[in-house]
Amino acid sequence: MTTSDANIIILPDVISSCSLELECNPYYEVISKETDAWPSSHGISRDESETKFNFLEALVYPYACRSRLRDLCDLCTTAFIYGYILDSSSKDDISEQAKQQMFYNIWDSFQQGGSFKPLITFASVIHGWWQRILVNARPTFQQRFKTTFRDAIEASLRQETYKNDHQIIPDLKTYNELRDDSMYELIGCTLIQYSLGFDLPDECLANETLKCIMECMMDSGSWANTIKIKDIYSFNNESSKDQYNLISVLMNANPSPSIQQAMDQAGQMVIDVYAHFERLRSQLLSWGADIDAQIEKICGWHGQIITRKSSMEFRNTKIFWI
Repeated sequence: MTTSDANIIILPDVISSCSLELECNPYYEVISKETDAWPSSHGISRDESETKFNFLEALVYPYACRSRLRDLCDLCTTAFIYGYILDSSSKDDISEQAKQQMFYNIWDSFQQGGSFKPLITFASVIHGWWQRILVNARPTFQQRFKTTFRDAIEASLRQETYKNDHQIIPDLKTYNELRDDSMYELIGCTLIQYSLGFDLPDECLANETLKCIMECMMDSGSWANTIKIKDIYSFNNESSKDQYNLISVLMNANPSPSIQQAMDQAGQMVIDVYAHFERLRSQLLSWGADIDAQIEKICGWHGQIITRKSSMEFRNTKIFWI
């Protein structure tokens, strides 16, 4: 879709093209109130807008029981507040070495009580959260979560290093490689199993088709609007800060498309993922009735990921001003 007014950009319609239904966890409202009080109980100030993260988790984990949804909302809200504080701080305020130390201190918080020494409040909060969920968390989940959390942290640090060392906009291939590595949705692939109370066998997670389904989730989520790299829906905000994203990368191609053309291209990339996701679901192997049922729930969750980014705040949004 195009417009003759250069000051108006039409957002791509990635809602009507998706056949997947969006569901919300029935415990959302009661859990939201509890999670809203969670940061304050640890002396962490928060903004009212951060309540939206509870809604996000209720959409991502619609089938979680009450206690597990609370666990997931607490983790998400704490992580987002910490990320916002870091992003809002001047590079001169926090050195790269100090940032690495903080990240790894948070990762160290995932250990048994008594031996951990928090360097920042957020590490102490996450440590308390970890001790709480150990009641429900199976050993397999614990190991997988710690591994994916560490990988996400290291990927984020690599991304920060790249941005500091390369002041030019990367090409699409490089951008996608950096984005794929740094996606915190990888942690979500582990958390969904916690939310449903099961752990898939390693052979399932190693299956190439299932891994591609997970990649569909990461692609659609990140190209629409992800945690670290904001693209379609927050392009206006990012461009005002001279920060590049997918739209900037597409516009930097040769020949260079307009903002509207880059928007349309990014939207089509998301829509193409929908179709690829459906093809992959039909190609999955069978591991027996019990595991197949779990796989179906996993695929249903990835459907939630594919739709929730676009549906959560922008269902009625069609234009914005540059």
